[in-house]
Amino acid sequence: MVKTITEKELDLIFPEDEVTIGGHVFTIRPFSFAETRVVATKLKKVLHLFAADNLDANAFGQIYGDAYEGIRDVIAMTLNINKNLVDRFDVASAFRAITHIIKINKDFFSESVGPEIEELAAMFGMNDKEEAEQPES
Repeated sequence: MVKTITEKELDLIFPEDEVTIGGHVFTIRPFSFAETRVVATKLKKVLHLFAADNLDANAFGQIYGDAYEGIRDVIAMTLNINKNLVDRFDVASAFRAITHIIKINKDFFSESVGPEIEELAAMFGMNDKEEAEQPES
């Protein structure tokens, strides 16, 4: 007997969200494995801020100031549009896009990939908590 995956099950595994910008509806989905490399590379300076429970004005300022090009590239990649078009978005549209992108991908990183990375780091003795507790010589 072959089991089929229902649409509801697919929504749980691969959730999607839609965002309307300039009258166009874009579907936002979780990052693929290849896209996570782009995100990690482009946003490495500020990626930890996206895992926070609350993003305050200071965090948004740091994200916008330190990673503008990376955010633009991630928005373009996710919406499948040219990054020059993202540069022309009004501020509200850009923040709407990044908010939806974070919403779809936040739990994936914090609940799915995060624990796996911590386990892998622990296997190789790269536990940040242990290193933080070590007194400097």
